[in-house]
Amino acid sequence: MPDYYTPVQLAVKLGLSEEQIAELESKGLIHPKLKDGRRFFPSHQAHALQVALRMAHRQKVTLERAFERIEEFRRRQASTTAS
Repeated sequence: MPDYYTPVQLAVKLGLSEEQIAELESKGLIHPKLKDGRRFFPSHQAHALQVALRMAHRQKVTLERAFERIEEFRRRQASTTAS
């Protein structure tokens, strides 16, 4: 898996349109890194988006809710690890 994806590469990888990637970005669900005026998405964000898309589809929830559930899981994991 590459370290970073361009918006086009991310869209192709996940079967989304570039417009959908831009919408997710405008909603604050994904956050690109900027380099030389170009946007790149880290591979961990690509993976999180892929998981969220599957979760939203399987559990019939919004993508926003799927991201919330992923974040809740991460917080629980972090608190367990810190204990």
